[in-house]
Amino acid sequence: MRWCKIIKNLKIIIIGDGAVGKTSILKRYMLNKFHESQMITVGVDYTVLTIKVDKNKYTLNFWDLCGARYPNNKVLNTILKKSSGCVLVYDIARRETFNNLILWNNEINKIINNIEQISFIVVGNKIDLSDDKPIDAESIDNILKTLNIGIHLFTSAKTGYNIEEVFTELIHSIMKNNK
Repeated sequence: MRWCKIIKNLKIIIIGDGAVGKTSILKRYMLNKFHESQMITVGVDYTVLTIKVDKNKYTLNFWDLCGARYPNNKVLNTILKKSSGCVLVYDIARRETFNNLILWNNEINKIINNIEQISFIVVGNKIDLSDDKPIDAESIDNILKTLNIGIHLFTSAKTGYNIEEVFTELIHSIMKNNK
């Protein structure tokens, strides 16, 4: 008896400024591990994980991009094509990484003609570093409206807080988007 079926392969990109915790979020999700001194990503890291969500099996193809933006970035262009989902990550303790989400979104919009085909989630990482949220709720609401994104979560790759929820929410959004 089959307990679930493979719905499809999902291509998920993780993008944002350098040192916001993109790789750490992915390692926490995939391996339930955290390393204090994570090496920076040079170029792109690619990883595959098969999971079960809501009695369905998904093969997640993760593309973890370095935090550098380059004009006419052919690598980014190739990776974004046929993506199902995008995790836009910022560091809650570094306001400029939050503000740069608009720049990342602009890069994506230059490449993807039909941006509605991709489901997005905005992630404020490193919530463990502060009891205060330096990014206020109004700023978050404004950027979500500007980017036309409906999902935002605070996470901690260090503690694992909300990491599972990021990818569960993203998969649900992708499935809703594909109906």
